[in-house]
Amino acid sequence: MASLNLFEKDEKTLIVQLPYRVGYWLSRADDTGGDEADEKERAALYGIIKRAASGEFKSAFIHIVFAGLYMKKSNWTQWDDHIETVLQDCRSVVDIMKKRDLPEADRKVYLDLMMQIAIEVARAFQEYERAASIWGRLYAKWELLTEKILRVFNPKKIPDIAVCPNISPQERRALIALHKALYS
Repeated sequence: MASLNLFEKDEKTLIVQLPYRVGYWLSRADDTGGDEADEKERAALYGIIKRAASGEFKSAFIHIVFAGLYMKKSNWTQWDDHIETVLQDCRSVVDIMKKRDLPEADRKVYLDLMMQIAIEVARAFQEYERAASIWGRLYAKWELLTEKILRVFNPKKIPDIAVCPNISPQERRALIALHKALYS
């Protein structure tokens, strides 16, 4: 069973903070929906953190990370700063986990959960249906079709975000960038 003891203090901090920061970063990918969108996206982020902290995942490592994250709830708004570093932080965490020999199963669950957090936050408000013109909707459908075709040829490079047909184009691009940072 892996624990946070494998990591240096600053590495632990980054690993624990990053799931929250990824969700917040995704919620800031666009400004569609104003306060209503912000509230729904924050609620989605808080919900998945709470579920993970309660031990709903098979990895004890994930439970330890998310229990630590949930216990630091009072610090979350402080972590909202400097979200422009989130993708680089993701790449750093991947490198740290490999360097410290975190078991592949724990690493995979952590990375997959980061994508799940981002997807849940993106899906929380469903901007595409609310604000898009007919041309915007057609463009979004074209992007979905293009992504499906590209995924057939290179499944590791293009995340399967077809489950998110109602997200904004900015969120879609953010999800693709996050996927590349975590899995490339």
